[in-house]
Amino acid sequence: RKHVAMSKEVVAHNKIDLLVWSESILNTAVPRHRLQHTIKQMFNGLQTPVLLGVPIMHPIEDGKQSHYNSAVLAKPDGWVCRDCRYDKNILFPVGEQFVSAQNSATDSKAIASDSTTIIPFQGHSIATYICFEALVPDYVRKLAKDAELLINPSYDGWFGNTEEAPIHEALSRMRAIENRKPLVRAAMSGISTIVDPVGRIVQRAGVQEEKALISRVTFMKNRTVYSYVGNRPWWVVVAALLFVRIFAIRRARGQKEFQGVG
Repeated sequence: RKHVAMSKEVVAHNKIDLLVWSESILNTAVPRHRLQHTIKQMFNGLQTPVLLGVPIMHPIEDGKQSHYNSAVLAKPDGWVCRDCRYDKNILFPVGEQFVSAQNSATDSKAIASDSTTIIPFQGHSIATYICFEALVPDYVRKLAKDAELLINPSYDGWFGNTEEAPIHEALSRMRAIENRKPLVRAAMSGISTIVDPVGRIVQRAGVQEEKALISRVTFMKNRTVYSYVGNRPWWVVVAALLFVRIFAIRRARGQKEFQGVG
């Protein structure tokens, strides 16, 4: 309700093309066949497309319920097109792997997807990745190659008002820098940011701060050197350093043996 109320207030006074909400908007998984109905009820008359996080029920396996942690681009009537949904690939070790597995008897278990959908929007493309997936540079790089905007719905409520939130947000900004794409990060408990392609913060809401961030964002098609080569140069550097270290150790041993003979 808070998201809807704040969104309606923003739309009433600004020309908004897209609203971005956080992960964990709903705390229960929605059956796929009820997704449109649920979102339409949730929007409650909101007349602007919204990209938001929604857990979506997966067909029951072995008598247990399972769901994808998803992000969808929904129209005001709740409609989500076939390509307007991204399912999380990399699950968070604590909340989505261990805790979810322990609670699977009474609750829905989170499962990982292997789909890397790029979401279309008004002739442009959006790379959406969820929460801690932002900490895997090579994964975001693969998504960002064919995208023009990065969107990262997140939730850091697990950690309260600790240093985790600013660290997570700072590392998330690195993905904008690496790929030279603007980033919109919407986090339920903060920190939410709008970041330009060189990592500068355009708008920001802190931990537990209720604030609507409004900004014009430019879609960017360009690619960087990192887009093409990824982490390969760093592996080469690591291999070179290991080679130099091994060579230095062997040389030092050889000198000691020579001195001993003398």
